[in-house]
Amino acid sequence: MKIIEKVEIKHFRSFDGGKNQAKVIINNLEDLNVFSGANDSGKSNVLRALNLFFNNEISPGIKFDKNRDFSKIVSNRFDQEIRRRKQNVQKSKESEVTKVVKRSDEVISIKLHFYNPKNQRGLPLRFWISKQYTSKNRFEGEYIYQNSLQGNGQVKVFLGNFKFEYVPAIKDTNYFKHLFQKLQTYLFEKGSKKSGNTFAKSSEHFNSSLEKETENLFKQFLQSSGVDAAFHVPSTLVDFFRTLSVKTENDISLFDRGDGVQARFIPEILNEISKDTKKNIIWGFEEPENSYEAKNIRQIRDEFQNKYSRDKQIFITSHTKEFLSLKRKHTHQEANILKNKKYRTKTERDSALSKLSMGRTSSLISIYRVWKNSETNNTSLITRFDEKNKEWENTCDDLGIVEESRIVELLQEKIELQDLEISKSNLSEVKQKLISEERIQDLRDALDNITTMEAKIAEYEKPILYVEDRLDHIYKIAFLKLNNVGFTLSNLDEKFKEHGSFVIRRSEGASKLDGFLRCANTDGFEEKKVAGLFDFDREGSNKFYMLTKHQMWADSISGTKETGYYIKRKDHNSFSALLIPIPNRLKKLLSDVEKGKFDSFIEIENLLPVEFLKKNNLVSIEHILNVEYYKIKEKKKSKLPKILIEEPVNTFKDFKPLYDALEMLFDY
Repeated sequence: MKIIEKVEIKHFRSFDGGKNQAKVIINNLEDLNVFSGANDSGKSNVLRALNLFFNNEISPGIKFDKNRDFSKIVSNRFDQEIRRRKQNVQKSKESEVTKVVKRSDEVISIKLHFYNPKNQRGLPLRFWISKQYTSKNRFEGEYIYQNSLQGNGQVKVFLGNFKFEYVPAIKDTNYFKHLFQKLQTYLFEKGSKKSGNTFAKSSEHFNSSLEKETENLFKQFLQSSGVDAAFHVPSTLVDFFRTLSVKTENDISLFDRGDGVQARFIPEILNEISKDTKKNIIWGFEEPENSYEAKNIRQIRDEFQNKYSRDKQIFITSHTKEFLSLKRKHTHQEANILKNKKYRTKTERDSALSKLSMGRTSSLISIYRVWKNSETNNTSLITRFDEKNKEWENTCDDLGIVEESRIVELLQEKIELQDLEISKSNLSEVKQKLISEERIQDLRDALDNITTMEAKIAEYEKPILYVEDRLDHIYKIAFLKLNNVGFTLSNLDEKFKEHGSFVIRRSEGASKLDGFLRCANTDGFEEKKVAGLFDFDREGSNKFYMLTKHQMWADSISGTKETGYYIKRKDHNSFSALLIPIPNRLKKLLSDVEKGKFDSFIEIENLLPVEFLKKNNLVSIEHILNVEYYKIKEKKKSKLPKILIEEPVNTFKDFKPLYDALEMLFDY
């Protein structure tokens, strides 16, 4: 449940945000917010800032301390500024200089932008409240409200309606005592108002009985000491359960179990004590995965997403791929609305979704990278991760994990879902086992199909030939045949990767190839040799010629019809465009492209012998100005590989000038 949608932090611990410094603004917060980064990057300081805002504590039981919590980065900058100013003024004014710098700029500010769709306390939909620690308030902290809320008493009531629970990374005995006191208080106060609190009534009755039984004892004590005393059973669970013990199976105390079992109680206890409350509940939970094995990490992650964050806003820090791979999972009710055709527009769907009750809506998720910028004295900065930026890659570098870990995590989830489907089926155990074994074989086959890294590296280092075709088999087959490399149809791609001098990329159209070659920059291709190959037909020759009119390309055509016309790009010496080299037998089908004439009719398949094309019914006979030419049948192109695989080398002799031209352009 989102109620804070933006946080701004200034001068707190590892965060700077001062004048002319990068400000720490955490935008687009959602129901569940994950902060990740390297150790000491400042992740925990986000949660501590929130705890300071709501509870006036850094962590449970630890109050704000200006000497510790004011940013050392800012403090050092102040000291440097003071020294600089001292050098420019008389000694008699040194104290004044110190006063001006220190007192005007020593401000810790935590500013929260609230989202208030339920119109709580009659306040606006969106507004901000800041908490500041300054010399004016003796660093004890005070709330500052946006101008429109000044004097509005409901703001204070609104703030009092929050319950922020902070869970530190180290869940030691002291934290568990703190947590159990919260639970005990909750249990004591849980009794209904009508029946009264059962424990309080029992406590009063027991006190009365105990007083009668010990009357004589305490009379004697009064006479000897002059002190009036009596046994007293406390009326609050906080005091009564000082020695509260939790027994688990086999009579083993919870505190004698492993850290993982103990930690498992924390979110459940926090969730329990927030039930039946009208307060806005927010958790700041450091590293919820601590002490868990992988299977239980996935389980606790799912509970945070699908259970806890439904009715509370949660901020967590994490180092694990399980939490970093989180994505929204629509509920059954949401999925039905999204696929229901009666909602024709996004507005209609959004309206229907907004009417779902809290228990039927999924949690929205935001993931952030927290990192330190060495250029600004290692101040902490925060960047929201999305699929369009490089923050996932940077986060992987921070944590020492591979980018593919997200895919591995998604695969693990898929396998678990498949296991569940198998177990729920009506199949016998024998058949379930057979399906599982078949699934395992599928995974092994997939792994076998992944190209080795050596092949990937070799492919990356090769030049790239972009063709305008939808299929690329003819280029690969011709190359391998001319180079006497044996292959079959099933291993054609593998053999070309192994023996090919270049990599082929399909543009699927002359216009798309032209668009790529005209791109404003060549980012990502700085170290690559790239050639775009056009068919010598009307569209191809036109697109090729018009490149000479483009400011980034040479304005003259090089080469010949026989060896291949080519053009080079001005801003990239290894970026070129090429027309298919033409054998003498086809020259009558060409116009003079150098003079801007484009009535040409040769496609890559026309380099194959006419007898071969006619025999296999691959062409139709067309006429233009009494000149006969053979038009390749589009539907037949997909059948070419199977036919060409058995052809002798001589069938491909007219392809040799093309590969010679590429060798010249690529200089390999």
